Amino acid sequence: MKVVVVIAMHGAPSRDFSKRKLGEFFSLHMQLEWGSVGKEERSALEKHCTTLEGSICSWPRTEQNDPCYAVSQRLGEQLGLHTSRDVIVGFSEFLSAQRGRCLGSGRRARVREQQRHHGVDFRYA
Repeated sequence: MKVVVVIAMHGAPSRDFSKRKLGEFFSLHMQLEWGSVGKEERSALEKHCTTLEGSICSWPRTEQNDPCYAVSQRLGEQLGLHTSRDVIVGFSEFLSAQRGRCLGSGRRARVREQQRHHGVDFRYA
């Protein structure tokens, strides 16, 4: 049986991403989650929120603007070298799929992954 190690990280917006756009994203997110928004307005807000999230997630990452991302990547590389296993470093938010956003968060996401990969033995540590 092949063993793959997955390092699950939360992720964070880059330090040099526009504070104004980041504030706008969180404001929209809060409005959509907690505000009473009409159907048409909700659709427009969701579209704009998705666009902002795309900007946040695709922002270039460096050691200077996202040290957690950089350290997580190095940890994955080192763990792979020392264990001779494939290692996936995944983030639950604020990173695009191309950069490693592959994980949901919480119990529901774990159950969903187990259902998607039937027959795979998941062990959480």
